[in-house]
Amino acid sequence: MTYVRKTRIDNFVCPACGEVIRQVIAVDGVVKGWCPTAKKKIEVAVEPVKEPIVNPVNNVPLSYLADLNQKREKVLQDMVSAKEDGDIKENTAFLEAREQLTILDYKIIMEEERLRKSKQNK
Repeated sequence: MTYVRKTRIDNFVCPACGEVIRQVIAVDGVVKGWCPTAKKKIEVAVEPVKEPIVNPVNNVPLSYLADLNQKREKVLQDMVSAKEDGDIKENTAFLEAREQLTILDYKIIMEEERLRKSKQNK
């Protein structure tokens, strides 16, 4: 029995024309296809993507908290720029950013609690 490994690749750059293709599938590490812009066949070997380091306890990436904090900083910047637009009662961008901030704050608290508990159990 032969196993075929398929890998999804986002934002693939066509080597023939330089156009960015939103998503392609690599079969056994090779992207094959036809470039309509360059009008030629493409066959590119791709390196396997390294998997993120995962916590063996619950399969959550170790950088999850860092990602949440980065997202929170971006949302805070969005809130500040939306607040500068004027009346915040009718400013949907500000209200959406505030809602996202609440969700992210909750996720950060839960992740910190999970990490604290896992350190106590060691």
